[in-house]
Amino acid sequence: MTRVRTAAAVLAALLALVLPAPAWAASAPTWIVAPCATGGITTYTGGPDGRVSLAGWIQQCDEPTPDAGFAVMRYHENLARLLYPELSQMVQPYGSATAPTAFTVDYEMDRHDVDERVLGPLRAICVVRSLHAPVACVRIDRSAGGGAPLVAPLPVDDPRTAVPVLLLPDEKQLSPACGNCV
Repeated sequence: MTRVRTAAAVLAALLALVLPAPAWAASAPTWIVAPCATGGITTYTGGPDGRVSLAGWIQQCDEPTPDAGFAVMRYHENLARLLYPELSQMVQPYGSATAPTAFTVDYEMDRHDVDERVLGPLRAICVVRSLHAPVACVRIDRSAGGGAPLVAPLPVDDPRTAVPVLLLPDEKQLSPACGNCV
């Protein structure tokens, strides 16, 4: 199993390096990271159609950072990726410096079979203040009989969230540590 994980990680890294950035990638948002945030996933369900639905809140703490944003990350067995329906929704701004910002997420597990073949099975979804700072998480487990996924709260420091983050070319400018990314 270790060889499979290593091969998947190498393949994903190579794809990230060789795929050209599309022309519209220049319009991807810049991620201004809040130094601190709190949050919660208050409702979560797994539907019989493989859909995982979440709702919750996130709020900057201490001194709010103007123009800061948050995102939702999906953690697979081998790698993590940002979860967004459209590039413009990759990073969302906090709605207020003094009140929580609500978010909702719908993820259809069965529509992302290609992702699961490369990244491994989906294991968790978290709301994050940066690529490596989950604020609130839920675990995702496929049911044995192919029914509704099992969704339950998960600590942010659980090993399921300790996988490398895969950034594709259109996402690279979001990484605060990606100073020379093309």
